Order: sequence, then structure tokens, then C-alpha cells
Amino acid sequence: MIRMAALAMVGAAITACSSIDDEQTATTGKTVVLKGQLAPKGGDNTTRSFGWDDEKGYAQWEGDEEVAVYYQTSTGHATATAKLTDDDGSFEAELVDAVSGEVKFVYPAALHDGEGNYQTTGIALQDGTIEGLSLWDIATGQATMTVNGSEATLGGDLTLDPQVGVFRFTLKDEDGFDVSPDKLEIQIGEQLAYAITPTEAGNVLYAAMLPVQNANFTFTATKGNVVYTKSSESVTIATGKFYSGDLTLSEQTALNATDLSMVDCAGNARTDGRWTANCYMVHEAGRYKLPLVYGNAIKGGQTNAAAYTGIEGENTTLTFVNHADATITDPWIKNHNITVNKAELLWQDAQGLITKVGIDGDYLTLTVGKNANEQEGNALIAAKDADGTIVWSWHIWVTNQTFADLTEIAATVTHNNTTTSYTYKLTPVSLGWVGDAISTTGYNTYYQWGRKDAFIPSTGMDNTNHTVYNISNEVVTGLTSSKNKVTIADNIKTPTTFYRNNSNLGPCNTTYYNMWDAQQANFTIVAAATVKTVYDPCPPGFCVPTFGLYEYIGRLDFSTWDTTYRGVFSFGSGRRLSNNDDLSNIGSLSGVGSSYSCWSATPVSDIHVRCYRFNNSGQRISGSLFRSLGCSVRAVAEE
Repeated sequence: MIRMAALAMVGAAITACSSIDDEQTATTGKTVVLKGQLAPKGGDNTTRSFGWDDEKGYAQWEGDEEVAVYYQTSTGHATATAKLTDDDGSFEAELVDAVSGEVKFVYPAALHDGEGNYQTTGIALQDGTIEGLSLWDIATGQATMTVNGSEATLGGDLTLDPQVGVFRFTLKDEDGFDVSPDKLEIQIGEQLAYAITPTEAGNVLYAAMLPVQNANFTFTATKGNVVYTKSSESVTIATGKFYSGDLTLSEQTALNATDLSMVDCAGNARTDGRWTANCYMVHEAGRYKLPLVYGNAIKGGQTNAAAYTGIEGENTTLTFVNHADATITDPWIKNHNITVNKAELLWQDAQGLITKVGIDGDYLTLTVGKNANEQEGNALIAAKDADGTIVWSWHIWVTNQTFADLTEIAATVTHNNTTTSYTYKLTPVSLGWVGDAISTTGYNTYYQWGRKDAFIPSTGMDNTNHTVYNISNEVVTGLTSSKNKVTIADNIKTPTTFYRNNSNLGPCNTTYYNMWDAQQANFTIVAAATVKTVYDPCPPGFCVPTFGLYEYIGRLDFSTWDTTYRGVFSFGSGRRLSNNDDLSNIGSLSGVGSSYSCWSATPVSDIHVRCYRFNNSGQRISGSLFRSLGCSVRAVAEE
């Protein structure tokens, strides 16, 4: 703490405005001009509002400062204003009917109460700036003035003593984010209250407060509809002290959070209503929320029933199900007799990426930590019921990618004597990509075909799992494996378990064709739009492409592919294995740094799905893989 420097009145001379008899007594008042100079402040410039001189190294008075002078007259007392005539502290004041006696000074003059004291009326309203303290940076002093003939003198130097303590608050919330309030109210006991209303946005506020001993403080900050509070006991404020420190506030109201379903993948506000998904892209630290909705069941602000209504067929699902194996009939989870009680961060591939999760009514809330301003990463967050069962989960992708620049690929393919054409708009990287897209150095998340959840990435350097952490930044497994026969509902309830169903080498005991394309009824290769389902793992407005994209690219002659698409697809993410009876092999990594495999939404058989693969030697394969393998996903813009 820094003591506020005292202001000394030096060399105060009195010069008569008119001729005064040398024998004049102290009881005969005369009009005189009191002249003098206030010493420069000296010391720290943060506790007073008058100007700081960098060359001289001390604070200087401003030329328009005023000090009230309360003096004796022949009939009582009067007040005059001592106006500074220069920033060196020179001043003069006209005293009418002045006689010898006690003189009091009050700075600033505006707070003089007419009795030689500072007044506290109006002190409560402040604007939080150093400059604004000119009205509340109170100092008072007194001396004895002798009027004798044509001279008036002060009995020794005058010291102006500060009457308040000055605070510099740096406001933050419990997560370390800056709080820039519209108003900060400070209640001290039952007697004093201060209201600071900033004129400019910022989280650093200055306040001048009267001295108290062992008082209880309550701070209340408001920002829009968000309220923050803090209570402190046994606080002492001394006059002339400068205090500085963090004021950590607790949030008391609903999060003033960005609704991820109301912004696009670049973070821009949507003008066409809500779009939901199983993956949301985040670009910076802050407070966010996402609606408790099944996948992409809301699109353009409207119910998107096509996302959970399939077609009837031998290997298609007509009804899409939730974690309870019940038919999804409405976008909102709550409308299926399900109560979400809590949220949990299952894993994150960077410490401090997600610092808080919770449930607020119809939303899952999350705080993306300050690390997100410097580091990209992935996280998987789950909503749970009262029994702790996961009812749905979402991939949070913290990334510099905005999907603003897409590669248009006008594909034409012929299959079974039918020719189709469609222009795909391909994203520049795989889902969950972290790293340099230009040099393709980095890693991405993996997906079992037909499932919505992201699996943890590799290190990007070899076939080693990336280290992942929980909300407390402790290392967790993040990936388990199983050979059990499970249902779609089981997949939903256990999003971190990598399944290999021994009966058909799929992630669950089903051979449905339309898990990622609701209207996919057969193995036909078409260049066409995907009908995105609630199990699609892509962010809002994007989906897994039909195989027509990769069929077209895979059949291009090598020179065309090499000059046009090698840079677009050259990622060495490898894949996760599942085609081995050894349980330890299920979910293990292969080909990291040397190969790339990405899914399409089109199956090729009951147990295989069409995919696109290539390796670092340039070999391209438009082929198929078991559904249970973990591959990358390259999203395309949804129609």
C-alpha cells in the first residue's frame, strides 16, 4: 500500500488589494488577496487526478483546480475559492472582510460544506476513473492567518491531509475472466454506500472511500442481466492509503453465455434461427451454452424431423432411438420423459480447455478457459440423469478453423448405369483437427461408423494416444474397448467405449445402412446430398458426405489428383483398429503419420462402409472398411 503524499502550502503571502493602515487591528476586516503556492504532490500518480509530469517525475496540479478557503471575518466566517493560476500549484484567493484567526482549506472546493469541512453528500456516485477522483480525492488542512497592515501570514507551513482511501479494483470472476460491469455498488456496514458507474467498459475501477474500522463490505456488480457479488469482513480503510488488488466476484444469476446453436461455425450470429448438432466449434475463451437437443433435430429454427425419421427397409431404421432405446419423437431431450440433472466433462486433450460444465434449465453450460485463446483442442461433454446415466453427449472443438473457405468439388459419378452429379463443399480439415492445416502437421479425432461421438486423437507423431484430462486437469483414460454385442442405446450411454461387435464387426448389433444418411436404403453410389441424421458427428450446417465425392476424386487420373487435391487430403491421421480378436488391439492406432482414412455416409455391405484412403506414397484407395474401425471424418456443407 502506498501512502498518499501530503500537499503542503508553502510561501503563502498576503498582498493588500488597497491601502491598509499599519495600525489596523485584527478585529477590523479588510478585503485582501491571498497568494501562495501548493507544493507538487511527489510520489505515485495513481492516487490523485491532477497531471503527472514525466520529465519532472512528480504529479502537478492542473490549472483549473480549486481549493476552498474558510476564514474568519469581523462578523463571523466566510468562504472563498483559491483558484490555481498554473499547474505548479500557484494560487490566489480574494478574502473579503478578513481578520486574523483560523483558516481552513478543503480540496476540492466543490466539497466544502460552508463550515470549513468537507461534505459527504454526493460522494457516493463515482465513475471509476482516476480522472473522476478529482471530485472525491479529498484533502483538508488548517492554519492560523494573521492580517496585520498590508500583510497577512500563515503560521508555518500548511499541510493538506487526505481524508479518503483510494482503491484500484481489478474485477474478475471465479474462472479468472474479466468482469466489466455496468455498475459496481459497495455497501459498507449499514451506513455508507458507494455506486460506481463506469463511463467506459473495463474491469479496472478506481474508488475513493471514507475511513472505516473493521467494517463488513458487500460488493455487487451488474452486467446486463448478470449479477456478481462478494462479501468481505473486517475491512479497514485508512485515510491517505492507496489499495490495489483483484476483486474476485461470484456469479449469482444465469450465465450470460453465447448460445452455440445460435452462431455459425465461424462464431457469427445466425439470422435464420437455431441450428443444433453433436459437435460445436468454439474459437475463444468465454461462457457458452448448448440446447439439450438430439443432434441436428432443429435446423433453421424449425423442427427437423427428417433427422430422426428414416425409411422402412430390411437394413434401414425407420425410427431413431435415444439412450433408453426409445423412439426419438421430438428434438428436445426433456420431451421424452427424461430429466437432465448434471453435466460432466468426459475428457479433453488440453489442460484447462474446459474449466466448468453445468446444467441450466434446457441448456448444458460450459466455460472455455483462457487456454483456448492460445491452444486448440477437443473435449467430450455429457448430460446425465439423476442416476448418472449419460443421456447424450457433445464434441466441443476449440479451433481456429471457421469453415469459411470451402473447396467446391463438382462430382459426377456413374454407378449401376445411373449418372448423378452434385457439387460438394468440402471443409479444409478433418473434424477435431488441431495443428497446421497447410503442412498437415497435427492430429484429429476418430469416429466409428454410424456413431455420433468423437474418440480421443493420437499425438499426431506416432501410434500413441493423446493424453487427455478431466475437469480437474487430472490424466484420465478417455478410451476403453469392448467386444460385447451392444445396441445403439448402449453406444449413446457409453461414448468413450470403442466397440467391436463380434457378429458383424460393427460398433453395435445392427446392419442399418442409414445411420448417417437417413434416406440411404442400399449400396448405390451417388453424387448427392446427405440427409443428415441425429447421429451425424459434424457441426451445425455440415454433414458426412455420400461416397460420390470420393468415388469421383478416386477415379481422377493421378496428375489431376496430385495437382488439385493432394494438398487438400494429405493428412497422416491413420486410424483405430478393431479387426482382431485380441481385446487389447481394439481401438489401437495404426498408420499415424503415413496414412489417412475417412468415412463416407454410404455402406457397401452389411458390415462394410465405403471410405477414402491414401498413404504418403500417393496411393489412393476408394474402398471399404469394417464399420467398427475408427476413421477420420471430412465434413461437407449441408444442403
